[in-house]
Amino acid sequence: MTALLLILLGGLTALTPYIVHINVYYAVGFASGIGCGNWNTVSATWLLEMWSGRRLASLLQALNLCYGLGSILGPLIVRPYLKGYLGVGEQLLSEKLIADRRATLFVPFAVCGAAEAAVGLLLLVSLCSPIRYYYHHPRSLAKAAAAAEQCGSNAFNLKRLESPANRRRHLHIAFFALIMLLVGASNLAEIGHLSFEPVFLQSPQGANMSSSSAAEIASVTATAFTAGRGLSVLTASYLSPGALIAIHLLTGMASVTGLIFTQSSGFIVVALNSAAIGLALSALTPAILAYAHSLVEVDDRRNALFFTALLLPSIFGPLVIGPHLERFPSVLLLLDLAALAAALAVFLCSVLLVKRCASK
Repeated sequence: MTALLLILLGGLTALTPYIVHINVYYAVGFASGIGCGNWNTVSATWLLEMWSGRRLASLLQALNLCYGLGSILGPLIVRPYLKGYLGVGEQLLSEKLIADRRATLFVPFAVCGAAEAAVGLLLLVSLCSPIRYYYHHPRSLAKAAAAAEQCGSNAFNLKRLESPANRRRHLHIAFFALIMLLVGASNLAEIGHLSFEPVFLQSPQGANMSSSSAAEIASVTATAFTAGRGLSVLTASYLSPGALIAIHLLTGMASVTGLIFTQSSGFIVVALNSAAIGLALSALTPAILAYAHSLVEVDDRRNALFFTALLLPSIFGPLVIGPHLERFPSVLLLLDLAALAAALAVFLCSVLLVKRCASK
């Protein structure tokens, strides 16, 4: 199913420049969103099924690092083929110009679509291949057995609560509900800030910067965001997922608070605060998923719920921020701070719940 959706997504991406009706464009966007959501869920679930422990945390961070690298490479691929908006009058003068621009735009869209379809084809070939080879290193099996014997660990106690016959199963359900709230609150801060940061920076009531300066700071934030994911691949090998969550939430709250009070202090100060915010937001989502997997079994159904909670802020975030951003741009920073504070409170509640399970 995933392989077919990726192949379909690649074809739709390649043909996007030739869509001339807005309703068709919406339908294609909807279908592409289903394909992207499916791949996000499936790729994370596969990692959860194949790996465990701190190696899993590093791999989840690496998965998100690849997403960040694609976000950087994507504009570089598209840039040579973009000519900017020529104005309605000029476009109406020449239908040939429109056709030429559509043919030019087909190149970057075809490159992206071919990459997506290639992944789907590789998955399809691997699934249809008659060769099945599974190997478990004896040391890996020994480590897994040793970990299972640690009955006093929090992970073991929580996973035992999953049995429907267990009277304390409601604690396990409560923990997973807290995880969904945690990922929703943290991603609300991430999506809201990265989406509306340029508008805030250019607003006269905000940082009051030029469009070029706002674009440069937005680039700094995106670069710090991607660099933070790369750094987290290493730090996740030494720090527990819970420690990463706490550090990044506290760093994010401190950075947003600093930007609230220094938004009019000049380009360098705002850029430094924005870079700190990008670093703070970079590792939260994979760290939360690793944290959940270290304490409960995350199967396909629960992982789908996880990504549903992850993407809900992309629907409601603009509805909350957009109407107030023009006349009160600081609403973006206040919402960031409130979302991160709520995420920290939910995280602390989950820690207390884990300790309660371990003590019984």
